[in-house]
Amino acid sequence: MKEFLGYVGAAVVILTVLGLIVYAGLVIAYLCSWKKIVDIWQGKGHYAFALPFSAIGAFAIVSILGFQSGSDKLLSFDAFGLKFSGPAGPATLWIVCYLSLVSSVKILGK
Repeated sequence: MKEFLGYVGAAVVILTVLGLIVYAGLVIAYLCSWKKIVDIWQGKGHYAFALPFSAIGAFAIVSILGFQSGSDKLLSFDAFGLKFSGPAGPATLWIVCYLSLVSSVKILGK
């Protein structure tokens, strides 16, 4: 039952984030003309749009891993001889995921 609730919690977080993305897109479309959005996309769109999506993606990865590890214990891992547990585990994992996504955006944006 706890595993099912973890999946439901992860789905709720992901759907909330996706709803906020759609809402932000509608606000941007309302406040700006489509021509401005197309100009941004053709210029440096991979930086303007992909960096916030990278942050959201990193949050989703950490949230799903946090829910799968169970609500009784926090996410923890060992890397390079250091042990990350407690609040440092999810924070460090988010930073690593975000930096890897940003570096992939930079590589693919060239």
